[in-house]
This record gives sequence, C-alpha cells and structure tokens, in this order.
Amino acid sequence: YHVDYQIGESGFKIDLGIKKNPEDSIYLCGIECDGRQYHSSWNARLNDIWRQGILEKNGWSIIRIWSNDCLDNREESEIMLLNQLNKLIVTEI
Repeated sequence: YHVDYQIGESGFKIDLGIKKNPEDSIYLCGIECDGRQYHSSWNARLNDIWRQGILEKNGWSIIRIWSNDCLDNREESEIMLLNQLNKLIVTEI
C-alpha cells in the first residue's frame, strides 16, 4: 500500500490516505489516528461523528485507529487494519 499524510478534503485533514499503488488517483480509504484522551469529551466525539459523516458523503471510507490499541496490541491492530484494507480492495473490484 502507498500512504500519503495529511490529505485535505472539504476543509478537513485526514491523517493518512491509503492507495493500493502510488500512481493511483483514488484513495482506498482514509485512516484517522486518535488517542482516547482527545475523545474523552462528549463534544469531541460528536465533532468526530459529524466530521466523519461529511467525509463519507464525499466518498471516503474511514478507518479509525486508537493510538492506545496500537501501542498495547500492535500485532492485533496491524492484522485488523490489513483485513479492513483487503475488504476495501475486494469491494472495489
């Protein structure tokens, strides 16, 4: 996979944009990497739901990754991410 950082869409920045190949013009998905401390407030969660809805209406598939999960269970997090990416490729065909 090819990864681009801080991809802009509708006034937002997506943490990671994932393409199957570097030369592809369309992203498979966007990955949002957030920590639990940031999302501990109700307002932050509502803002994320609103923001993700806008991105999805613009054609993005969003995968959310929690930094604590990556740090505590890196292998499991990597497997989950690869499974989700593979599902997106299958549905793209």
